[in-house]
Amino acid sequence: MKDYSLKDNYYCYKDSFVLKNKLDIKDKKILDLVEKIITESNILLLQSKNFDKKELNYDFFMWLHKYIFGDIYSWAGKLRVVDLTKGEFKFAHYSYLDNLMSDYFESLKEENYLIDYENDELIEKLTYYITELNIIHPFREGNGRVIREYFRILLKRKNLYIDYSNKEKYLEGMIESPYKTDKLKEFLNDNLKNIEQ
Repeated sequence: MKDYSLKDNYYCYKDSFVLKNKLDIKDKKILDLVEKIITESNILLLQSKNFDKKELNYDFFMWLHKYIFGDIYSWAGKLRVVDLTKGEFKFAHYSYLDNLMSDYFESLKEENYLIDYENDELIEKLTYYITELNIIHPFREGNGRVIREYFRILLKRKNLYIDYSNKEKYLEGMIESPYKTDKLKEFLNDNLKNIEQ
C-alpha cells in the first residue's frame, strides 16, 4: 500500500523505494517496522497532550507531521518536493502545495474548524476536508496518519472521534474519494462517535 509508483532519488536511496532516514536503514521491511514503532509511540504521546486552545492552522498541521515523523526523517514537517502518484491517481503538483495548503487552512478557519456543524452537515464537511487534504497529499510519507491525528484533535473539541477499527472500509473510502466520496461519507457516518466521559 505504501509504495508509490515513481522512484525518486531525492527521498529514496539510489535504485530503491527505501526512504532516506536518520537511522540509515536501507532494508524496507526493517524501516517499515521501525517507522511503525516510532510513529505509534509518538502518536500515543501526542494523544496525551491537550490542544484545546491551540489554533488548528497550517503551521500546526506541519508541526504534527514533524512531531510524528521527525525522529526518522529529516524532511518531516516539510512539504514534498516531488510529484507523487498512487495507482493511476496523481496527487497535487508539488509546486502548488504551499498555496493549496494556505487556502485549505484559511477555508477551514473561516468555517471555525467545523465546531458549529452537527449531524449530516458535519459529515458533509468532514468528507470534503478529509478528501481535499488527501488529494493535496502534502508530504512524501505519512499523510494518512497526520490527517487522522489532525481530525482527532479537531473533533475532540466537539466530544467526537472517528472509529477506525474497520480499516478496510476506511481505506476503500479514501482511495475512491478523489473520484467519488460516497464510501468515505458512509464510513464517517457509521463511525463518527461520541467520546464517553
